[in-house]
Amino acid sequence: MNDERRPAIVLCAPTFEARLVDIERYWHRVGHPESFDRLSALIDDKLVPLLARFPAIGRHFLSLVDEMLGPMDRAALREVVFDDYVVLYRFTEETVELLTLRHTKETLFKLPEQSIP
Repeated sequence: MNDERRPAIVLCAPTFEARLVDIERYWHRVGHPESFDRLSALIDDKLVPLLARFPAIGRHFLSLVDEMLGPMDRAALREVVFDDYVVLYRFTEETVELLTLRHTKETLFKLPEQSIP
């Protein structure tokens, strides 16, 4: 595990990037593009540095069905709440991969099948 002395590398999975595009479209459609700008700034300025420094900060996320996880180590899958969003990510010794995010008012993560290798 990362001993918090060396920052982890933070990457964005295609599913995370796709959710950001969906969220950006939503905020533009409802006439509040500044809300997406605020989210982007929070991710860049707060979330990424936090997870790079403390990758184990999120709680374990064990509620996904096994067929979605495949051979992945369930302990590596975590979620963290920040602002009005919940981010699903996984981490290894030196890498944090942002998998997807959802607004806290959404009940489920939107993940296409087999999106988590």
